[in-house]
Amino acid sequence: YDPVHHKLYLACSRLSETVTNVLVVINPAGGGIERQINLPGPAGTMTVSPAGDYLYLSLNGASRVLRLNLPDLTTDLLFATPGTADCDIVVFPGNTRSIAFSAFGAQIPSPSGVWIFDDDKPRPVSVPGGYNGVGLIEPGSSSNQIIGFTGSRFRTLSLDAEGVRYANWGPYNS
Repeated sequence: YDPVHHKLYLACSRLSETVTNVLVVINPAGGGIERQINLPGPAGTMTVSPAGDYLYLSLNGASRVLRLNLPDLTTDLLFATPGTADCDIVVFPGNTRSIAFSAFGAQIPSPSGVWIFDDDKPRPVSVPGGYNGVGLIEPGSSSNQIIGFTGSRFRTLSLDAEGVRYANWGPYNS
């Protein structure tokens, strides 16, 4: 849901026999489809930036990220990622051109890591994956942290100009 423009976005790999890989814009007030656009591949994870200026979508099993301008849905950026099968994306509130990207799901061990991208450029320091690695991510309590879930525990990750690092096991230990 886009709270700035009051729209719902639905990515469909197959809308009908002849319509595949589309993004549908729904007006929740009226319940109707306002428009649809073709996507350059099957979509996965989708998130709207906090300011409502971008819609980010993972494509092709998280191997690429598409950034669309809102509200007109024009392509702003399409870039490759180290993604595998699934991913999670967090957009930073103070800098909507930067995202945290976690990849997981297709490798053994899974997940495969967490990266910070500024536009299409990855920062040099990333969090490696592997057993007990972070898969799912959410915004933290400040703009320089995210919270990651390993499958059994929460981890705090710190962000800086070089990238992302494990900070600690966080206050959510059991």
